[in-house]
Amino acid sequence: MTFVYGDPVLERRDHVWGRLTRFSMNKNGQWFMTGDFNEITGHHEKEGGRTRSDTSFLSFNQMISDCGMLEFPYTGDHFSWVGKRVTGKVKCRLDRALGNEDWHEKFPHSKVQYLRMWGSDHRPVLADILSKPTRKKKSFKFDKRWLESEEIQQVILDGWNSLDLPPNADIMDRISSCRRALGKWKRERDLNSSKLIEDLKSKVDNLNTDDTATKEELGEAIKELTAALKAEEQFWKQKSRVLWLLEGDLNTKFFHAVTKQRRARNKIIKLKDPAGNIVEEEEKLVAVATSYFRELFTSSNPELIEEALATVSTSITDRINTDLTLAVTEFEVKAALFAMHPEKAPGPDGFTALFYQKIWDVVKTDLTRMVNEFLFEGKMANGLNDANICLIPKKENPDEMSHFRPISLCNVSYKIISKVLCQRMKKILPDRISETQSAFVAGRQITDNVLIAQEMFHALRTNPGSREKRMAIKTDMSKAYDRLEWDFINAVMKKMGFADIWIEWIMRCVSSVKYHVLFNGQPRGNITPHRGLRQGDPMSPFIFILCTEALAEPRECDEVMRALTTYGKASGQCINFDKSSLLFGKRVPGHVKDEIKGRTGIINEGGMGTYLGIPEDISGSKVRLFAYLKERLQIRVNSWTGRMLSRGGKEVLIKSILLALPTYVMSTLLLPLETCENLVSAIAQFWWSSNPPKRAIHWVKWEKVCKPREEGGIGFRLIHEFNLALLGKQLWRLVQFPDSLLARVLRGRYFRCSTPLRLNKTSNPSYGWTSIMAAKELILMGIRQKVHSGNEIRAWEDPWIPTIPSRPARTCAPVVHPLMAVSELMTGNPRCWDAEKLEQYVQREDIELITSLAVSQDFSRDEYCRSYTKNGMYTVKSGYWVATNLLRENISEPEPSILKLQAFAWKIKAPQKIKHFIWQAISGQLAVTSNLIHRHMRCDNHCPRCGAEDETINHALFECPPAIQTWAHAATPTPPANFPSASHFSNIDYLFWRKNDIEDPELDKDPYPWILWFIWKVRNEKLFRGIDRDPLETARHAESECHAWFAANRKEEVMRLPENTAPPIETEICLIDGSWTHNAFFSGYGWTWKNTGGGIQLLGARNKPRRISALHSELEALVWAMECMLQVSNCQLFGTDCKDLIAMIKDPGAWPNFSTELKELLKLKSRFSEFSIVYISRNENVSSDSLAKIARSFHRNLYYIGCSILVWFPRPPQA
Repeated sequence: MTFVYGDPVLERRDHVWGRLTRFSMNKNGQWFMTGDFNEITGHHEKEGGRTRSDTSFLSFNQMISDCGMLEFPYTGDHFSWVGKRVTGKVKCRLDRALGNEDWHEKFPHSKVQYLRMWGSDHRPVLADILSKPTRKKKSFKFDKRWLESEEIQQVILDGWNSLDLPPNADIMDRISSCRRALGKWKRERDLNSSKLIEDLKSKVDNLNTDDTATKEELGEAIKELTAALKAEEQFWKQKSRVLWLLEGDLNTKFFHAVTKQRRARNKIIKLKDPAGNIVEEEEKLVAVATSYFRELFTSSNPELIEEALATVSTSITDRINTDLTLAVTEFEVKAALFAMHPEKAPGPDGFTALFYQKIWDVVKTDLTRMVNEFLFEGKMANGLNDANICLIPKKENPDEMSHFRPISLCNVSYKIISKVLCQRMKKILPDRISETQSAFVAGRQITDNVLIAQEMFHALRTNPGSREKRMAIKTDMSKAYDRLEWDFINAVMKKMGFADIWIEWIMRCVSSVKYHVLFNGQPRGNITPHRGLRQGDPMSPFIFILCTEALAEPRECDEVMRALTTYGKASGQCINFDKSSLLFGKRVPGHVKDEIKGRTGIINEGGMGTYLGIPEDISGSKVRLFAYLKERLQIRVNSWTGRMLSRGGKEVLIKSILLALPTYVMSTLLLPLETCENLVSAIAQFWWSSNPPKRAIHWVKWEKVCKPREEGGIGFRLIHEFNLALLGKQLWRLVQFPDSLLARVLRGRYFRCSTPLRLNKTSNPSYGWTSIMAAKELILMGIRQKVHSGNEIRAWEDPWIPTIPSRPARTCAPVVHPLMAVSELMTGNPRCWDAEKLEQYVQREDIELITSLAVSQDFSRDEYCRSYTKNGMYTVKSGYWVATNLLRENISEPEPSILKLQAFAWKIKAPQKIKHFIWQAISGQLAVTSNLIHRHMRCDNHCPRCGAEDETINHALFECPPAIQTWAHAATPTPPANFPSASHFSNIDYLFWRKNDIEDPELDKDPYPWILWFIWKVRNEKLFRGIDRDPLETARHAESECHAWFAANRKEEVMRLPENTAPPIETEICLIDGSWTHNAFFSGYGWTWKNTGGGIQLLGARNKPRRISALHSELEALVWAMECMLQVSNCQLFGTDCKDLIAMIKDPGAWPNFSTELKELLKLKSRFSEFSIVYISRNENVSSDSLAKIARSFHRNLYYIGCSILVWFPRPPQA
């Protein structure tokens, strides 16, 4: 234990933090720290007095982080000191108690109580370290580690299909039986990973010191230990709820620490009862929570429902209702199950989605039957729709129920039913939900509302007509989901025209729920609700937006408030006036503001807050405005748990979390370059430092680190370029969807008679519009205009020729009209390219490209597509590529380049931390003495192992005598004449490609990555700890670790996910294929019509001038095959080995590159009674593939349909 007094003098207080930090470096085991620190961690720990700068808290927070300290849950008034100043009282939390992770592990129920203040200006702090809750029976939780056992599949099968089950067993009976079987199996085996790891460590240690032990015995023991460590990592990952980081690099300590943090943060030790009294006994805490939810979920007996729904129109047709109420297929059930995250927290039955996904073949029939019995027979197994309410704190040290966010943890089996209904409902929403609602509707984005709001806020500040007489109302609905009345939900769906049976299904899902409150991990209380939706039920967001349609129409201040009041009485929802605000035009008189505040009941004025997470007032210094982004990121990277991550774990944290933190803001607004540099600085410091807040050597320039792996980098994103790519998405949507609400709003303000891409400067734009237009150059560099009518495309100015990047056509005529439209190069009915005009006006090389473009027959509006994506849609990935490769100046690597070596480092079979080490070694940036001296650091220039005068990377890893001996003892073949050479590049090059005879790199299990790693580790042991390691011991240890890693990471799994392959074809089918190469004159098409027995009925081969791409050829082959099948047979089923073609048919709107061809295909598809297309393997499509290749390589035009391949046909080419 350490008792601390923080010196009142700031400079001397920093010395205290320094002493504690130094003490922590040699501190092992449990550590408890308490006292008067005379410092606080942030603004939330102070009331009154002058405002401090955020940076003034850094040193204290840094000490807490460096020492690995965690807060304890506490009760009482945490403002432990009260002082008086001229401006009034000042309260601060100067006293506290802290414990490190080991302490929390040893004493997990420690808590702190702030006692009453008397006799001093400080409150006494009482720490209860031996507090223990009442022991309760642990609830069942499926453990993913069980899937590694060879016995588990049979255990699950025996449980699921137990002979003890009744003949009419429902899904919950089978789940309970399976749970009992797994519980019995677990009790019969010692599955304690921690105990097993300690035993195996002792075994390995004993074998290392036993002279009689064989190499095989030691290797087997290390292999068992590695497998146990991996299982332990899996266990703590599942407990931690960390979903962004994959296990496999032994980040167990990180997962363990996160779990402890989460448990400490979520632990509830005090609550206020309805009378305002603090209660701490567990039974009373449970009573407060259950009473709160029973009251919250009690119906308010809604009224005025018909008045609230007066503006809601009937929009659901009979055809839609028929589609919604079809019987559920096994395919839909599987799609719903596999759309769930496999490791999200389970419901009351304890099974995660992973369990069902792994045993899909066992449960698919029962799950499909369960869904259909629920829908068409009204059967719902007892307990199926039970849910646990998990309380997530909204603030630190919560003490009121309103300080928690209730999340419902539903059973996966129920969520399958809900998700099946959701998948059907969300298809119909875009045409039925008001365009002012952007959330949860396919094809819309919440950022649309952000940008529209920014235009409104900007107008209230700057527009003469708006700032004098306009206002905005920002409302917050209190407990929006929890208060929604079931009668109102029913009435909304009836008014919209949903079928009675569909409404019955939805209401049965909503109203049959039973709740238990998860209290410190245990389900407590029984709650039967009478209103409300669950946060955690897949269906809830869709029902909510249906209900808010009742608010889509009203306008004007009084009318809006009347509508909100009516809506509240009907739906059960009410405005949270404390969180709502009014934003007035800049010149609205004060008396008018007061009158409106009185009418609305909203007294808060907005402008300084946020709307949908984005600042409302975007004016003044943007660097200061967005400074909070760096603060958030700094908090994340300074977390002491980050130090427990391996280098591979850090990489995933940066890519998945840190770079994602500012993404939402960057999707709508352009960050200043200085802000981007600040964010990069914080991320780079976290990456290179083992203790993130402290300075470290940045070994490789960040721009190089951010290059893709195949180009020698690690693949982090450059923030400014990523910002532009995200904004490019907004500009692209304005171009693609010119009739959307956002596009219409912005057109009315900025480009009434033009398009965003042809717009130059505008007067007084909002920062939202300025941000979008910052991506204009990026969009223009990869855009192509897709020809339909051709009337809007200027042949010599607009990019429409299918090159990469796209460009205008090039003329061969001496004089042409500069505004000539592409439509003037077409003729006839049906329309086609005018060969005569093309010869007259267009250069020959462009004629071939133009004739490869399909000609639309419907004269629809010309569209835009993207050159750098397969489907023609803009993606952030393609925009980022343009921003980093075309907009940014790239410095080419001098020859000989090490890029191939750097890129190959990521392909070797080894843990991520070893890959990172080898990449850094190749980059020439390890901390050898020659590199340190080059960076002007004071150190001994000699090699710490052999005393050589100059320690380089090559010396440390290859030429140092102990390293040479290690390589000599290793199993890696190293020819003495050539290895080691004088260059570490040559030596690593040899190791990478020493075995040219290996056909599959996956089979290369050579231990050389581990040998490099352990040579470096023993070098550091000698440098920092003075320990010498025997080279033979180093080589054997590296080889043992290598073999153990491969054994623990072998690909075989006891239970596999079901393969997504087509079922055996037992009906007639037309197999199609296209053939294309970039240098061929023709594209080839082939199809084969087979009967039910697999016999060939008919086949076809055809060619056309080379199309744009291989996918273009596949699509035209299908169109031709469909035309032929309509003429010669009733074949409804088509097969292809091109998955993109199937995706294209499922969602034609997502493939603007082929919009003309797809329109023709959809016309043909409508002529089939039951058209369908399935994926087949390439081996099943040999005949059509051969026909397509023959047609492509034929020396002239070919069009052939017959019963067999003619003898004079050439043999198909091999490529």
